[in-house]
Amino acid sequence: MDLNLVATYATRDGKLSDEPQRLLYSLCDGIIGGQKDGPLTPEPLPLGVLMFTNDSSWCDITAAVLMEMEIGRLPLLQAAEAFSSERKIRFYLNNKEINLSEIKHMSIETKMPSGWVDYKNQIQH
Repeated sequence: MDLNLVATYATRDGKLSDEPQRLLYSLCDGIIGGQKDGPLTPEPLPLGVLMFTNDSSWCDITAAVLMEMEIGRLPLLQAAEAFSSERKIRFYLNNKEINLSEIKHMSIETKMPSGWVDYKNQIQH
């Protein structure tokens, strides 16, 4: 969050502005992700997605939703959602606009690290 804030709002002289100074784009390769004991010894997780966004916060939120995480239980993702809340967020899948709840239905069963099991959404597959 802090790096995104600085990269978006910092002026050339290093001060934070109230207005964005530049657009940032993020490309996330989620074709094969990691699960269980990542990031050092993860098991492969075949998510099968590529995400491109002008809002890194929503890239993180979307990846977490696809991995069955409950964003309401993760303070960092709650902050990311609040950070981006003033803009209308649009999701597209195969040229069709969809919403976050539709993305939840596409989530893939994910093995959480032992300390993260309480952050998993209890979705029945």
